[in-house]
Amino acid sequence: MKKSHKILLALALLAAAAAAAVIVISNLPIAKTQEAVGELLRKKLDLPQDAVITCAGDYTADAYTLLWFIIQNQDMTLYRAVDCRVLNNGSYWMKKTYTPSACARDIVHVVWRYARDIILINNFDCRSIVYHTSYGDEKTELSAEDIPYVFPYAPPYGTTGCDFLDAAGNSIR
Repeated sequence: MKKSHKILLALALLAAAAAAAVIVISNLPIAKTQEAVGELLRKKLDLPQDAVITCAGDYTADAYTLLWFIIQNQDMTLYRAVDCRVLNNGSYWMKKTYTPSACARDIVHVVWRYARDIILINNFDCRSIVYHTSYGDEKTELSAEDIPYVFPYAPPYGTTGCDFLDAAGNSIR
């Protein structure tokens, strides 16, 4: 094969690879706003149009953000967390969707990047988070205005348990 034919063949293969890359990139789940991520979530989960999707909060580490969504209609309340890479233009690239585990009523968590537990409290009765440690209890107070509340579960050294309490000090189950 002549050298000019080899060059043309190489250019044609390079152009085909570039076209394939453009097609793959154009199909990425990228959204400009948190609300748009919610709409991508609606499509992914095949949710009905009457389902109200609300971004409840976020937790950011490095260039990644975990967005928490509450999905409601008259029959259900669902929680989902979406792992997103935040791009330079502020858009969100959806990487993974999590179905959280329940800690208590309307208090859910996921194990996110680097094995971090990220918790969403959407229980308006919750007024405090109490870590039971070998040195005594450590308490974080919450008000109704703080809910929904997103935080990383990072218990102090020597923690033997954690409770979510209502205003009367009763454990929420």
